[in-house]
Amino acid sequence: RAQARTIFTRLTQDFPDLADPYNNLAVLHAAAGELDEARVALEQALRVQPDHAQALENLGDVLVRLSLRAYQRAQKVSIAPGDALAAKISRTLALTRDLTPTR
Repeated sequence: RAQARTIFTRLTQDFPDLADPYNNLAVLHAAAGELDEARVALEQALRVQPDHAQALENLGDVLVRLSLRAYQRAQKVSIAPGDALAAKISRTLALTRDLTPTR
């Protein structure tokens, strides 16, 4: 994976107008749990090629995982377990977990 990351990074530098290297680099970032870096790489892929279907799907997956992370953090800091906000966070967290890709 480290070698692939190096290669894809180099490809994004040598061929900045190609979306695939950004998309592939994003997949490696996402697999390593580096969701913010994956999002940035996917957004760059889509700036280069707005209709790149795989990058669009991967961005959706990354955004769902980022949402899950945000809801988990919100649940940890919610004021009181019985209040309306805590209940809403719990419901939304459950829905977000259902959407989270398992790959």
